[in-house]
Amino acid sequence: MASNACRGGHVRVNGVRVRPSHAVRVGDEVRLRHEGHERIVAVSRIITERVGATAARPGRLPAPSPQATETRHG
Repeated sequence: MASNACRGGHVRVNGVRVRPSHAVRVGDEVRLRHEGHERIVAVSRIITERVGATAARPGRLPAPSPQATETRHG
C-alpha cells in the first residue's frame, strides 16, 4: 500500500513527493493522503529492525541498544 501511495504522488517528505525507496531522517515530516484524509508524521527515531505497526507507535518502541547507537554515531 505504501509503495502504491508513493507512486501515486500521495506521499511527501518535507513537502516533496517521494518514491518508495526514499530514505527518511530524524526530523523529517511525512505526509500521506489516503481516502480523503491526510496523515502527518514526524520522524523522531529511525528503527533498524522490522517491527509491527502496533510496536512502531510513539512510546512503544524499545530503547535502542548501545551497539546500534554506536553504529549510527560512530
